[in-house]
Amino acid sequence: MIRLIKNEIIKMLFKKKLILIIAILLLETSAFAYGQNIRYKRTINGYTKNHSENYNWRPLINQQINDIKNKLSYKNIKKSDEKIMKIQLEQYKYYLKKNISPAAMSASKFTSELMQQSALMLLPLLIIILAGDIVSGEFSSKTIKVLLTRAVPRWRILLSKYAALILMSAFVVFLSAVISIGISEFTFKDFGFMEPVISGYKVVGGNVNASNVIQIYQWQYLILVCSLNFFEAIVIATISFMVSILVRSTAASIGIMMAGLIGGSLLRVFLTDWPLAKYFFAVNLQTSQYLTGNFKGVPGMNLVFSICILGIWAAISLVVSFFAFTKRDVLV
Repeated sequence: MIRLIKNEIIKMLFKKKLILIIAILLLETSAFAYGQNIRYKRTINGYTKNHSENYNWRPLINQQINDIKNKLSYKNIKKSDEKIMKIQLEQYKYYLKKNISPAAMSASKFTSELMQQSALMLLPLLIIILAGDIVSGEFSSKTIKVLLTRAVPRWRILLSKYAALILMSAFVVFLSAVISIGISEFTFKDFGFMEPVISGYKVVGGNVNASNVIQIYQWQYLILVCSLNFFEAIVIATISFMVSILVRSTAASIGIMMAGLIGGSLLRVFLTDWPLAKYFFAVNLQTSQYLTGNFKGVPGMNLVFSICILGIWAAISLVVSFFAFTKRDVLV
């Protein structure tokens, strides 16, 4: 099995997919980093007339700290609000201690935001590039007959392809984070891994519940985001894997998956009042935005719901994939 998996990975690399993926990541990350840098400079311009990056932001932070301390002195304050304000207080103290403007962008903060935004379209696109022809390409190149003449059961051949796809998907997520950190560190000159972050928001009944918020560091938050992105990458890879088997055409496989992603985006925007929309896999992507309470989906959705729906889609797709590949006459 290990030899089969190794052979599949080599075949994926031989098609120069990794070079294309790296090129896309470099271009997209550089463009986003440039845009964030321009946005930061515009923010500075809003605070100072001389457009200097050395503007005095400390009085504003000190004022925010005093305001929070005054609010914490109220007796009728809610516990959830008190918890958030205490974490915000620690964040402001961190900015003062490290002499970092709160408007400044760090490599870890930029990477977290980029990974969150890319989960909806960019990351699935990269995974689709990997998975689009993993099986259908065998039919297009007429190598499927040679592949099945080996003294290896069909299910093992398919399992090796799937395992190789999952490993490569993990590598793509890791590569995305590494490239983003490298480019953003060069751009913003600060890693910011120890910056405090507020996380743990829940969406209940369409409203944000902050009763379970916690304080973590940027490096911990980045690991959470990448972990959720990896889970979503597995789901996209598994669905693409199934489509690649069923349609036997690389172009059709990629087209169907892209249509599904675009359709999911439209459902999230225009059909949020349709209850069945929340059961579509593409609507449940960007699960990392649940961590900050910014997820905009169909009412009734939450992190556990989205993970369960995505898991069900992946499980059904995997069962259909093995059934179709082992039972159908693939030599025709």
